[in-house]
Amino acid sequence: MSKIVPNYSFQQGMLHVHIFSCKQPDAPIIYLHDLNGYGRQILPLLKDYPSFHLVTITIPDNLWSHILAPWNTPVGFPEYVACTGGAPQYLKTFVEEIIPHAESLLPPVSWRGIAGYSLAGLFSIYAMCETELFDRVASACGSLWFPDFENWFTRHLPLRLPKSVYFSSSRNEYYTTNPFLAPNQKTTESIQHWLDRHHVQTTFVLNPGNHYQDAIPRTAAAVGWILENPRG
Repeated sequence: MSKIVPNYSFQQGMLHVHIFSCKQPDAPIIYLHDLNGYGRQILPLLKDYPSFHLVTITIPDNLWSHILAPWNTPVGFPEYVACTGGAPQYLKTFVEEIIPHAESLLPPVSWRGIAGYSLAGLFSIYAMCETELFDRVASACGSLWFPDFENWFTRHLPLRLPKSVYFSSSRNEYYTTNPFLAPNQKTTESIQHWLDRHHVQTTFVLNPGNHYQDAIPRTAAAVGWILENPRG
């Protein structure tokens, strides 16, 4: 397999932004936040899907739990999921600097999507509510256990309804008895049901195993679904 290289790249602070463009005119664009640069690895898995531009925003390990988190997790929350709330500040950079710069390098796009895995999946839902930019949203194994996120969603409903939203989870985390992570199921179902009632096309996929398995194919499946849905 030939090496997948970006057509354009630029640095935004500590973040590396790579643009993998397609030749089709008026193609959609998908923004994917990733860790350690795995985002490009979804492309071979999507070769039979409609053409699209992919923009990966690679976040260093030490910033992952900061810039994607809407607010701080409370004192006493487990260290392995401790987060500091950098998402509001980062969202401004994403919207005002990264997206315009990326799209200045491409022909006009037909629509925008945002996708991510784990905390990046949480950020995708957060961005859906705080901006009017995204027509389709993919939250793959999104960290919707995030403290008080369900209540936050009811107070910060999407500024503009997207056309479709993809949700997934792993079976082990969806049915966990861990008290800190258990809100994932209820919050996911609550947000999906709200969107369904407002005529947004949604789907939910329950994957076998745990959160850390198959992140790349799960992310590819999420992006593939929003590329094809809604149909027509």
